[in-house]
Amino acid sequence: MSPEELIAKIGEIVGDDVSDGRIDFKYSWASYEQAKALLLRIRAVQKELRLLKQQVGAAISSTKSDFSSARISVGKGVGSSMAASFFGRKAVGRINAARRDDLRREQIRTVAPYENVKRIIDQIITKLDEVKGRIELSPEYQARPTRAANPAPARPPPLPPTTSRYYVYLDGEVKGPYMREQLIALYGTGTIVADTQCCLEGTEQWERYQDL
Repeated sequence: MSPEELIAKIGEIVGDDVSDGRIDFKYSWASYEQAKALLLRIRAVQKELRLLKQQVGAAISSTKSDFSSARISVGKGVGSSMAASFFGRKAVGRINAARRDDLRREQIRTVAPYENVKRIIDQIITKLDEVKGRIELSPEYQARPTRAANPAPARPPPLPPTTSRYYVYLDGEVKGPYMREQLIALYGTGTIVADTQCCLEGTEQWERYQDL
């Protein structure tokens, strides 16, 4: 891009015309939310400007490289050798030196507008840094809402009462299943005794009532 196109691009990024070289941004905020949103916007603008500055730097490097190649090629063509045979090497050498000086001056003139674009970008980034500082120190931003402390977790619900049931072996038969309370009642009435075999429902392990 040409320097003029780069200046126009800067204007698009910052939302203001900077072609006259004046940089005057006015931002306002009245709450923490507005201040936070403005900070995010400014950081995004600065990021775009830094990327654009990299493009400008690449254009400057490319231009300097082209002029450097042109200076190196001065006096190395066939025409230069023929001119030396007619006018002498010293005369041709002075002409070539003058040509190299012209190329250096032309390089400076060509690069200067791009260097000016870099200065404008740097100035804008610096001014935006100042704005960010004012925002971050402003009462509105300092009054940012504090995060509420995490509430204590609710107590877990109590475990349900046991629902274990048992089969019993009585009179040559498997009977049940009975709840534990029912077993206790059967034991109290003498229907089952300490040696009565009992098996927990869902298992195959028989054991005496007194061992439960």
